[in-house]
Amino acid sequence: MSHAGRRVGLAICLVFLARGAWGAGEEWHRSFDASAAWRADSVLASAPYEGRKSGTQGGRAAEEWIAARFAAAGLRPGARDGGYFQSFPVIGFEAGKSKLVLRDSPFGRISFVEGDDYALLLTPARGHASAEAVIVGFGIDAPEKGRDDYEGIDLAGKVAVILRGRPEDGRDWDREYRRTHTFTAAVLHGAAAVLYWQGREAAAGAALEESAYRADRPAAYVSERVVDLLLRETGWRLEDLQEKLKQGPFPLATGKRLEFEIDVRGRAREAGRNVLGMIRGSDPILGSEVVLIGAHHDHIGRDGGGRVYPGANDNASGTAVLMEMARAAVAAGWTPRRTVYFAAFGGEEQGLLGARALAADLPFDSTRLIAMINMDMAGHGDGGLGVAGGATVGPAYFAWRGGLDSAMARSFEEHQLRGEGSDFVPFVERGVPAISAWSRGDHNRYHDIEDRLRFVKREALAGVGRGVGSLLQALADHPEPLRDGLGRERSLRAQAAQVAFDPVDAARMGDLARPSLDGEGRIAGRIVRVDAARETATEILGHLGRLRGLAEEREWLQVEAGFSGAAEGWGELRLTLLPFASVASLERLGYDAARSLCAAGLAGAIWNGEGALPPAPVCDALAREGRVLLAEGGGAWRELATREPDLPMLVLYDRAGDTPAPPDSGRAALLVLPVDGAGDSTIVMEATARWGEARVHVDITKGLEAGVRDAETLRFVGWLRARGWDEERIARVLGRNLAGFAGAAR
Repeated sequence: MSHAGRRVGLAICLVFLARGAWGAGEEWHRSFDASAAWRADSVLASAPYEGRKSGTQGGRAAEEWIAARFAAAGLRPGARDGGYFQSFPVIGFEAGKSKLVLRDSPFGRISFVEGDDYALLLTPARGHASAEAVIVGFGIDAPEKGRDDYEGIDLAGKVAVILRGRPEDGRDWDREYRRTHTFTAAVLHGAAAVLYWQGREAAAGAALEESAYRADRPAAYVSERVVDLLLRETGWRLEDLQEKLKQGPFPLATGKRLEFEIDVRGRAREAGRNVLGMIRGSDPILGSEVVLIGAHHDHIGRDGGGRVYPGANDNASGTAVLMEMARAAVAAGWTPRRTVYFAAFGGEEQGLLGARALAADLPFDSTRLIAMINMDMAGHGDGGLGVAGGATVGPAYFAWRGGLDSAMARSFEEHQLRGEGSDFVPFVERGVPAISAWSRGDHNRYHDIEDRLRFVKREALAGVGRGVGSLLQALADHPEPLRDGLGRERSLRAQAAQVAFDPVDAARMGDLARPSLDGEGRIAGRIVRVDAARETATEILGHLGRLRGLAEEREWLQVEAGFSGAAEGWGELRLTLLPFASVASLERLGYDAARSLCAAGLAGAIWNGEGALPPAPVCDALAREGRVLLAEGGGAWRELATREPDLPMLVLYDRAGDTPAPPDSGRAALLVLPVDGAGDSTIVMEATARWGEARVHVDITKGLEAGVRDAETLRFVGWLRARGWDEERIARVLGRNLAGFAGAAR
């Protein structure tokens, strides 16, 4: 598992309706034996397998053992050639001696220790750099998105130090976060070497995509100790510099010289292997549909110093769970309606090579694959289950989720599917609905020689094995067809960041919140009116307090203090309340009260867009506190936009008449366009043509709330795709623009 995949957003526990513990049917997952999974983990993490790096002797031995276990469990061979193996090429690496030396610290010359202070980025490279270290923030080069961490600094011949992270402005920076982007950007700006920092320890085993290799550019991960020493005498501490980077780019020349030398030689291409087994579906119709469940068996092998990385948690644990699930299912006589493939992937640590090979060359018609489940790091934590991406699968997932009893629901957390470094990614890229699963809680000793069996917990293996086993059964035995040709549309829609713009009475939120989550779970926010015509500021404050009280009673509910703050949670599977007051009420209460209410948690104000413009003091109160104005219909908002250039505005277009013309390009304004389905697509095209794709948000909440069987929003997304819109464009109008607007409104 890569660095990006090891931590997953905020942990949001959802409480669901109480039904049967795991749902109906043959509950074979209850017989999952955590001790048997632990023993399998002990074999994979043992010395003879040498860290299971794909393409090595230890990796090949692990593949043979897993295939034998699949056969003993009773799985049919699943590869195209009738065996258990699918081969793919890997580049072999042989790391020689290396050194990293700080020449001029306040304490004199310091030689760092490989495997502790630094860990090589394993790409074929031989080189030497002796130059000043320059900290280039996140290492992002995207001026078109308003972020250039290299602006104003000469990096030619220097050592670039990148503090891995993303800007916290609500926009999607996944592409720019990837090492392929940051490494290439640093090299193009002249860096002689590249160092990454991401945490207290220098995690080993990171890889670059082959397209980004540079044979003359050394690269490594460094520990927090290295960065702290570089920052000595600069006036900056690491935590202060991280806060500074939240405000924008801040390249920092450290004035200290590093010597960095590596020798990582590439060998001839070798073969890694996926191990594939299957259970054939029993239903004459549904049996043609396929559910794929997988985990990567490889780890990072040995480093240049000969140290072995056992990878007991990452990811011998997931593979051990996979094998025990297969044994339990076959032993119980499970005859799933759909065909189930079990995949132990290789090459994950070298760039998802095995998963990419399988996604590109499935041993069956790719249109038959209705869902992919990936298990990565199942051995640490508290015995609970983490799941991401369930909404992309649709009805079968929601049926499973609704059948969890209260005890299981409390041990279950749900997230949006994100990240670049785990084996679900190649399937998502091909439009396959995908779910990522892991053991809930902290995962320590990541990519460390201490990732050993003694830290793997049986209760963590049990939580993942039984929980994911029940999910697998729910998907494989769902009674209705799931192969509808809309998998990619469902994935895109499930990732949408949506706010319900229909104001509702705060007193009714207890009743309305539940249906919002019982849909496909992607409504991250809802605007709530907290005022009426004759309410006082004290009464409005009371409403805000009651909303917060509601959030305290329900773990899955959150009340945001402001619209911009909600940007951090757009994609989470939770309900966020965004309290709004009417402009008329704020005007009546006065400027001071308006500022106080904004500071106390009011997210913004609603104006009907007609009649007299909102008074300047009220607009000033909103703008000063980083709040927004929602203009509902009418045409007078353009005059207000001209008068109040500093006030962020959401313009809710009611689709009456022609699409309104946008305000000046320099101001923060976003057109919110409600649509019910594909029938409104022409309006969307007209709006994006006039405003530009970056300034339109398509509100599909009505379709989402209509229930999981509603197909209109899927048809809408399909309509856009059929007219040449790529996934990036669709993602922008379905949420990224809204999140970016919220971030810019701060």
